[in-house]
Amino acid sequence: MKKILSTLLILFPISFITGPLIPEIILAILSIYANFQIIKFKEYHYYKHIYSIFFLIFWFYLIGNSVVVSEYYFWSLKSSFFYFRYYIFSIAVIYFLHKKIVDLKKIGTYLSLSFIIIIFDLIFQYYYGQNLIGYKTIENRNSGFFGEELILGSYLIKIFPIILAILISGFIKIKKEFIIVILLPLLVVILFLTGERTATILGIIFVIGSSIFIINGLKSKIIYISILLIIPITLIIFSQNIQKRFFHDTLNYISFSTYNKYISADKKNSKVLEAQGEKKIYIFSKLHHGHYLSAYNLFLNKPFLGNGVNTFRYECKKFKHDYHCSTHPHNYILQILAETGLLGLIFYLIIYFYFINNFFKKNFIGIKILSLGLLIYLFPFSPSGNFFNNWLNMMLYYVIGLYMFFKLHLNKHKNE
Repeated sequence: MKKILSTLLILFPISFITGPLIPEIILAILSIYANFQIIKFKEYHYYKHIYSIFFLIFWFYLIGNSVVVSEYYFWSLKSSFFYFRYYIFSIAVIYFLHKKIVDLKKIGTYLSLSFIIIIFDLIFQYYYGQNLIGYKTIENRNSGFFGEELILGSYLIKIFPIILAILISGFIKIKKEFIIVILLPLLVVILFLTGERTATILGIIFVIGSSIFIINGLKSKIIYISILLIIPITLIIFSQNIQKRFFHDTLNYISFSTYNKYISADKKNSKVLEAQGEKKIYIFSKLHHGHYLSAYNLFLNKPFLGNGVNTFRYECKKFKHDYHCSTHPHNYILQILAETGLLGLIFYLIIYFYFINNFFKKNFIGIKILSLGLLIYLFPFSPSGNFFNNWLNMMLYYVIGLYMFFKLHLNKHKNE
């Protein structure tokens, strides 16, 4: 039984390639088993720490918000009530690692192998227009095994901090020079190949932030970061596809764009706007700009408590400006403000500054790397997914479980 559980936990982050269903099943199995064992043998110390208190207060707030504020009671309550499953999953991760049912070396080894396979497949797709199983490049974006779901870059910046934290902490014997010379620059290159602008920028921030603690000496840090920044410039200069995606398309999106593929049903208006030469600067794109305006206006309507957990998709219909609606506003801060108000934002800010503090605080280096990974995961100033989405939260709380294990059980035994 323990071997099966160990395998499931190792395969959990890899299983996201298949979609959200298999990770959900694995999450349920691991959560039920671990928490049943904790309760059965009265090992309540797994729950007795500040993380549990903070999460429970946040969870109760989400439920209260859905019940008291939301006009879409059942939909909102479904999202907030079942949010608890992520907490018990993170406890399960801590439990399995602490009980040595699975070890970090195995997690790191299998994640590294999957990372290598993904890289090889991505490079193949970039050069040949389709990956090893036939998924094609879509508008200069390469998604590898994710197919039409253009989230490979986002996935990579979520699993890479786990790999790096395990490697740099010494659970897998590898030379530090390999990480500095090969691994960190390689992440930057492959993120560019995915064509995902947000993931690439966040990946560069992560690599620079990591190098600050991995490389010794101020002069060496400055030289390394300077050399590292040459990579994006070189790629943009020498690759027309990357140049188009990261330079020309970006300028087009933040300035006037007809967005023909989004308003194909209204080609007449598109031609009128183009003919008039209308110019306007947008936040990231006209599409994002519209969503952000909706979220901002929703926040102004109910600034303290918001409009209800995960209800943006319904509430945004109250507005009639361009691209006013989507399932979420594509920014964590604006979604939290629109749906849970200023009180909800307080929870976000507490956890974000907590990870900032642990990044700079004297901690075991694995904690610093995971702290930085979580800061990138929850980065407030970029386009993002749905804060209450199951795909995003399953991976998030997997990383949080690893982080809490490092914090509770490794930090006191290791020094930098």
